[in-house]
Amino acid sequence: TNDVKSTSKFEKIFSALFYAFSSLGVIFVNKIVLTSYHFPLFDVLATSQFLATTIILTSLMLLKKIEISKLTRDIFFEILPISGMFLANVVFGLGGTGSLNLPMFTALRRFSILFTLIGEYYILKKASNQMILFSVFLMVGGALIAAFNDLSYDSFGYMLVFFNNIFTAMSGIYLKRATISGKCNKLGVLYYSSLFSLIAMCTYFLSEHMYKFVIATQEDQLDANGASMSYHELHVGSTMERLFNYNQWHKLDFLITFILAAMMGSILNYATFLCTTTNSALTTSVIGCLKNVLTTYVGMFTMGDYTFQWINFIGLNISIVGSIVYSYVTFNG
Repeated sequence: TNDVKSTSKFEKIFSALFYAFSSLGVIFVNKIVLTSYHFPLFDVLATSQFLATTIILTSLMLLKKIEISKLTRDIFFEILPISGMFLANVVFGLGGTGSLNLPMFTALRRFSILFTLIGEYYILKKASNQMILFSVFLMVGGALIAAFNDLSYDSFGYMLVFFNNIFTAMSGIYLKRATISGKCNKLGVLYYSSLFSLIAMCTYFLSEHMYKFVIATQEDQLDANGASMSYHELHVGSTMERLFNYNQWHKLDFLITFILAAMMGSILNYATFLCTTTNSALTTSVIGCLKNVLTTYVGMFTMGDYTFQWINFIGLNISIVGSIVYSYVTFNG
């Protein structure tokens, strides 16, 4: 198949709606895992999503249901930076989801649109018209108003979302550029990005565990001379140790929710990829913000971590209006 062929209006709308509903589902499932069940390892949750994507695409490839480009030297060096951005995007996104209430998280995520707009202009040489610029101004301006009046301010969560926005924009732009180049087909880009991210995370977890094992063993040898920290006190801090010691693995409801989060992450990865390549990186960013209209209001009343304040509420709604204006302009050409 030709990945660069023109797409119909129906395909563009379908891919946008598919992405909207997928991202809506995954954000609530992730929020439940990270906050309701107090799962402390958002990087492990991200890795489970990379694993699910890799397994699903590998299975479909072996069953000859899909075709993935063979890995070559050119494809490897083209996908490698995309994989790094993809990895950072998912990890920072899950970290922000667990740290902030949903209304503020969704509002701050709209900064990814501004970064995407700037990136498309300088990297893809794609300029936007005045109505798009106006809608982005509303979205970002409303988010700033809300942020300056956030009673549940969390500096660490804000930092995570800031980097999440940068990597969302960059991964979307470079993903689009990779599919335009024609070196690798669409599913190949998604498959190799997930596979490389999975390998990177597993390598990190294993290296961290072994490093803490060596340090803790050396500390144990010093205990006879009066060292204060034991092997367990040092080694328990590794990600793998914390994962094994998590106290809710025996609960069926948690296992089902965790597996669902991993699967939904895989579906969202494909939906993001499909929307970006069928429409544009900027469209994907804004559709992601548009579906957050529902996320914002539902998050206010269901999650219990939003503190109401009038100026904050007004800022959130200004940002939402900007999303609606952009969506109208985009799908009317």
